[in-house]
Amino acid sequence: MILSTYKDMVDSVLSVFGRAVILVMLGLLMAVVSIGVFELVVLLAQQLANEPLLILELDEFREFFSFCLMVLVVVQLIAALRASLADGKLHVDVLLLAGLIALTQKMLVVDYARQSMALFASAAAILGLCGGYFLLRRATPVTKSGRQRNWEGDK
Repeated sequence: MILSTYKDMVDSVLSVFGRAVILVMLGLLMAVVSIGVFELVVLLAQQLANEPLLILELDEFREFFSFCLMVLVVVQLIAALRASLADGKLHVDVLLLAGLIALTQKMLVVDYARQSMALFASAAAILGLCGGYFLLRRATPVTKSGRQRNWEGDK
């Protein structure tokens, strides 16, 4: 009886601590996204102001698009943390998608003419993440309405 009460108390403390950590991380990520979006607007304005006829060079476009994808990765992480905070479960599918976006960003930044092995490494990582996402979606039960549901059933 005492062991059960002690276990419940430890679970409660860990749950509160986990939620507090997630809330702090959400706050920090929101600050990063806000700063990133501001920086993105400033970067685009500077690049367009310096270029004649509002045309960006390939390197400038690559830098801008890479920055956009970096902000998108942070937004995906915020979504994963928010979903985890809402139901107390880790949402691996959202994290896998964030990983795919991060790899896409890396593929845009890396110069494969100089680093040919990086192309194969990126391809292998993308195939692994896509395969994991496919298997995760395939293993997750689906309701008659076509909606994904959790393993314990819809609550």
